[in-house]
Amino acid sequence: MAEDRPDLVLLGVAGLRSDPGARADAAFLAPLLDGPPAASGPPVAALRFSRAYAQSPATFVSLASLMGGRYPSALPICGFPSEPWEATTEAPWCTSFPSTTPSLPTVLRAYGYRTALVVSEIQGADRFAAQFDELIIVGERFQSSAADWGALETAAGGWWRADPSRPRLLVVLTSDLNVRTRPELRAAWGLTDLDTGPDAAPPALDTILAGYRAEAAAVGQRAADLLGRLDGDSRPPRPRWTALMGLHGINLGETPERTQALRDRSWSDILIDRTLHVPLAVLGPQGALQARTEDQIVELVDVLPTLLAIAGAVPPAGASGQDLRRLPPPPPPGSPGEPTAYAELGDMLSLRRGQRMWSIRAFHFNRSALDPELTDFAVAYQPSPRTGWLHDLAADPFQQNNLVQRDPAGAAAMHAAMVALRTGPAAPPAGALDARKIWALRMAPADGYW
Repeated sequence: MAEDRPDLVLLGVAGLRSDPGARADAAFLAPLLDGPPAASGPPVAALRFSRAYAQSPATFVSLASLMGGRYPSALPICGFPSEPWEATTEAPWCTSFPSTTPSLPTVLRAYGYRTALVVSEIQGADRFAAQFDELIIVGERFQSSAADWGALETAAGGWWRADPSRPRLLVVLTSDLNVRTRPELRAAWGLTDLDTGPDAAPPALDTILAGYRAEAAAVGQRAADLLGRLDGDSRPPRPRWTALMGLHGINLGETPERTQALRDRSWSDILIDRTLHVPLAVLGPQGALQARTEDQIVELVDVLPTLLAIAGAVPPAGASGQDLRRLPPPPPPGSPGEPTAYAELGDMLSLRRGQRMWSIRAFHFNRSALDPELTDFAVAYQPSPRTGWLHDLAADPFQQNNLVQRDPAGAAAMHAAMVALRTGPAAPPAGALDARKIWALRMAPADGYW
């Protein structure tokens, strides 16, 4: 029966990254795992993932991929051509979630769930309205965009308690840690445009990371307060499962090799580990979930099949991902089937496998990753240090040493795995990209990658 299914909460923060330098994941999760929500409700267990990856560093694209349980091009979906704080009426056709593609909320609605999206400062959130029973937008300035957490708590708590007789899916999203859209934080931390002159003084990275970590802790406490307000139903509470995550990361002043061309010190529109590696944790009732930290590589597309399995729902045909609670043992490093994380943005593709990350760039400026020319480029590609980057993230976490020339065989193997994804699970559905849509993509005004 529908009323016997568990409640589900998904809370995501754009700009929240996971890496040893910032340590923002631990700062963000500490209030959520050890604070009032855990103490006031039934005991919970936490399953944490140390190597979780977003499928895009663009907020809207990552969110759509997460909700659809598919790689962005497989939806197909793209981002907006403008800066986040600029309104545009010329967004391309692919900035709406496809009406024919099942999503996490639409599948759960078929199983009797009430669904709501409560969101602050995320461009394009209104385009998910058809997926949910209710959309509540709290703040939509896209400039100095700190979320109004009091309003978020009121909106989420009011919706949650309005009808506890049915199982609920509540999705709460903010852009609070996307420093690119927080000019007050950028100014405070010295995250100005890159100065390539010989006397340029880089910002104090330790100061930036300490500020970012403190901000992550504050956001975690606000999120914990919000979840705490979901307790106190008038009926006996049903089990509640919660997924906590970053929607994508952010660069915070660290600079990779110059050929990758970061445009400023906090730019996120590039495929590097810091823009894709995100915190991810699943919280569930003690006894139903084993508390542990999982070090396998996982992806945000895994969230949809996980939450559907928890709800006893069948994943839709064509969805990617796996149940995060039941990961198979990883094969030996370098063997077939080793877990990977795939991402795309603009004219760039990347793949994380083991300790290595591989990325290519076609230098097709102002193009969407949906463009079939990017697939043609990838299929015909021969590893080159000018357009491809192979990094050992254990030895080189800032990705400053390109290994393409030293290990061409390793680059070729990583590239083959990337192409298999790009032409397989990440390929656009047959007939999704006709000539008219491709032309509209190429003509859409774009300043940057989307």
